[in-house]
Amino acid sequence: MSRSGSAGLCLTPPESACLAHCAENAGLRMETIRLFRRLRFLSRIISAPALCIALLLSVELTLHSQPPASPQEPQDIGGLLLQSPIPLEDKGRSGPPAPDSPIVSMLNFGGKAGEFEITASVVDMKPGVPLSLTGAAEGSAKGVGAMPGVTLPRYIISNHTISGIPAKAVSLIAMQEGKEIGVESIFLIRGQQIIAVVVNFPGGDLGQRAKALEILASARLK
Repeated sequence: MSRSGSAGLCLTPPESACLAHCAENAGLRMETIRLFRRLRFLSRIISAPALCIALLLSVELTLHSQPPASPQEPQDIGGLLLQSPIPLEDKGRSGPPAPDSPIVSMLNFGGKAGEFEITASVVDMKPGVPLSLTGAAEGSAKGVGAMPGVTLPRYIISNHTISGIPAKAVSLIAMQEGKEIGVESIFLIRGQQIIAVVVNFPGGDLGQRAKALEILASARLK
């Protein structure tokens, strides 16, 4: 549990990698929404560490339920199947950002509907580069706190599995230019690949948070 924020895949340090399994069913959705309403109120009157504990408890309630059925056909995100109402466009594959980078290549996907945005990346790392789920989770979370105009980032990192592979999830809320923002992320390591899915949405919109969790809950490996 930490204090900072990040909206995307962060590879600093390069061995960072993180995954998460976010699950939510209809029976728990209203309870989760009520808990987040309480958290938004409590954030004005209690310390950030105490708020993180409350946020963790509410998210754990959501994550340990069963994922709901989804009418969408799974979309293939570089070997990760994801059910999303938003088409995720293949943005192409890019090479290493620098000659000495531990990254071999990066395959990117993305889709947006209003202020609700999904981005996904499949990053191939050089053989022998050590990968860390904890490092990826921390780096991703801290990246949001470094974004222009972002204040009061609060997040939790939790352990999960996707298709039997160890994973971590990042759930974050923060303020940016007077507006609350929310980020739900999943990350996983497969061999020398880092796979990340990040959903951004208005933090005060509890319906969109529930939608983000539902999308991430559908993640499965081929």
